[in-house]
Amino acid sequence: MAQIDALIDVLHPQNISGALFLLVVTMVAAIMLSHLLGSSINGLIKRRHERADVTGLSFLRQVGKVMIWLSAMTVYAHAVPALHKVGTALLTGVSIASVVIGLAAQSTLGNLIAGASLVLYRPFKIGDRLQVTTPNGVETGTVEAISLGHTTLQTLDNRRIVMANGTIATQVLVNLTSVDKKIMAQVPISVAYDTNVEAARAIALRLATEHPLALEVAGCPLTELAGSSVNMTLRVWCSDSGTAWQAKNELLEAIKAAYDEAGIEIPYAYQNVILKGGSAVSEHSPQAAAREQGDIG
Repeated sequence: MAQIDALIDVLHPQNISGALFLLVVTMVAAIMLSHLLGSSINGLIKRRHERADVTGLSFLRQVGKVMIWLSAMTVYAHAVPALHKVGTALLTGVSIASVVIGLAAQSTLGNLIAGASLVLYRPFKIGDRLQVTTPNGVETGTVEAISLGHTTLQTLDNRRIVMANGTIATQVLVNLTSVDKKIMAQVPISVAYDTNVEAARAIALRLATEHPLALEVAGCPLTELAGSSVNMTLRVWCSDSGTAWQAKNELLEAIKAAYDEAGIEIPYAYQNVILKGGSAVSEHSPQAAAREQGDIG
């Protein structure tokens, strides 16, 4: 009996040994509860598959883990008498501390609130493909995760774009898969002015119709009469943005090969050198003008 009383005395929170033992127990309990929460939400997502709200459940899992750890710290602080005294001493400076912490955590709290608004208003969800503005220009990526402070996107070349929730919530972005994943691949085509436009269009439409990734060919209208080329845009519906990107690249390559075989010229910028009085004058000219002028010697 005396040994039990001694053990209880050693493990009492008022002693250092007891406080450390309670800390270990509290941390183990918090870890187990966090793991249980994560496993439960992951199981719910897997069981419900497409019906599961992955975005909301993932955000809820993160908020739940934070609440578990905050609760564990609160319980530990109340259980250890020494912390009561420290807390009482700190109450005198709580106003100043709250102001300092509020100013220091302004950005963090803003991102947290922005993350909650993203989950609440749903401008996008996990799995959607977005076009966002980054320091390197416009980037396209799939939403991989929405955490308490940041949103992560995965690009087609397997890079990760990490944006603060406050930033992504306030900028104009394009959701490519918000309602319908089907997207149009737009393939730019340029031919010389003396080209038979109908023949060039027929080749492009045939290649698009035969392409395995094309769901529907929307057409190939003439979109611009440029300085040295006639420009068309081949429009093809594809199942999603990734497929559209692949189809666009493959169609560009196929059209180039088919035009080379058919003798259809794809214009390009080049430089004319005109000889006048024994001196060379260099100027940039479009191909159409060069064909009209002929060789000048």
